[in-house]
Amino acid sequence: MARSDAQLTLRLPKSLLEHLSRAAVGNGRTPSEEIRQRLIASFDRATPPSVSDPKTQSLLSAIGEIAYDLAEWYPAPWHSHPFSARTLMLAFAWVLHKVVPGLTEALEDPKFDDTPGTPRPGFEMVQSATPKTMGGTLAAEAIRKFTSEGATDDQQARARRRWD
Repeated sequence: MARSDAQLTLRLPKSLLEHLSRAAVGNGRTPSEEIRQRLIASFDRATPPSVSDPKTQSLLSAIGEIAYDLAEWYPAPWHSHPFSARTLMLAFAWVLHKVVPGLTEALEDPKFDDTPGTPRPGFEMVQSATPKTMGGTLAAEAIRKFTSEGATDDQQARARRRWD
């Protein structure tokens, strides 16, 4: 970073700073560089394809959020690793279950391996997560975003307090 770059003072809850610091160490960066890289990535994040049906558009956004978070937490992409693929599929199933009640078959299927995955450094807090538990976690966040379109400002503010 050049000396001429702008500087910014930022207040963060202690728990968020600790989480950020762990991720920075895991990625071999300083916390400031980790923030910069995450901000850059947030602006570079691909926009899901547009469709005319608002519910389908929201579902596409939810799937994109799940895949993005999964890629951030685990080193293997969903399309090249069994754990990540199962996690994505189960998260998607949880979202569908929430949106269309009765779609529980994928969640009850005994053929799914529940062996924990190996997260990236800095995300050790999810190291005992199985595809089912990680899928549920990712789906809960996507569902929160998916359903917040109709939420009041107060409900959205409460949902954003997750790091407080």
